[in-house]
Amino acid sequence: MYGDLKIEIFDAAGKFVDEIPTSKHRGVSRAAWSMHIKPPRVPPAATAAFGAAVGPRVPPGNYTVKMTRGDKVYTTQLAVALDPRAKFSVADRTAQYELMVRLGALLNHMSWAVDAILGVRDGAGARAAKLAAGDPLKKRLTDLAAGMDAIRSKIVATKEGGAITGEERLREYVATVYGDVGNY
Repeated sequence: MYGDLKIEIFDAAGKFVDEIPTSKHRGVSRAAWSMHIKPPRVPPAATAAFGAAVGPRVPPGNYTVKMTRGDKVYTTQLAVALDPRAKFSVADRTAQYELMVRLGALLNHMSWAVDAILGVRDGAGARAAKLAAGDPLKKRLTDLAAGMDAIRSKIVATKEGGAITGEERLREYVATVYGDVGNY
């Protein structure tokens, strides 16, 4: 039997955690789980936010692996445990995970806000471009677009040149803290 194969991971409460990519090739294949959830969506800016490129590692606990192929479903249990050499406790790892999830939610919300700001800016700019030069609405729309850029520049770095400019805004600070918490 060949076809689509889906492998999903659920936590002990039955909440979806991750989906593992699978191969569409015939024969025996191997699927690996990184034990990281998806990283947050980071608002677009002039600089890269490498610290937020990896999602948090799941905390120790019991997980259910569910494999679905066609109408057949197979499940098994998987225990994620701390490395016995670790110098931190399960409570420490859980706290780290929860903080990363909260910081990731902040980055996701920032992304939504920046998308909304860009939508207003671009809409105002497009509408202003269709108006005659002397139309008073054109100036108001142009001012609105400029105001949206001013607001966006308080959230994300906007100067081209990347890290060379040294410009850091809320997005850069939160992404750095997110990455530092994940790498601690």
